[in-house]
Amino acid sequence: RVESLVEELFNLHDLNHNGVLEELELIKLNQKIAMLHYGKDADKQAVGDKFRTLFRAELDADGQPVPFAKFRGYMFKVLDGLDRSKAAQELILEQFVEEAKS
Repeated sequence: RVESLVEELFNLHDLNHNGVLEELELIKLNQKIAMLHYGKDADKQAVGDKFRTLFRAELDADGQPVPFAKFRGYMFKVLDGLDRSKAAQELILEQFVEEAKS
């Protein structure tokens, strides 16, 4: 189930459905999620800066699009850092997926 949720999350991030995650897609989706959490007070510039930095530090240093395998590896690193329990990871991913769908 965790694998399928990671794949679903990738597909939700792939806004233009070209099979890769682009830096701008990661930024745009997380700006939208910030708006859901904080409303009009969300600092879209700060969110953009944060996820641009994250993309370049964790996915591709040049900001180039990355395939699912790279995203998958990153997500498992994040999940293991949050909680090593597969049941907990499933719940975390379900939350991430629901936020991405919003």
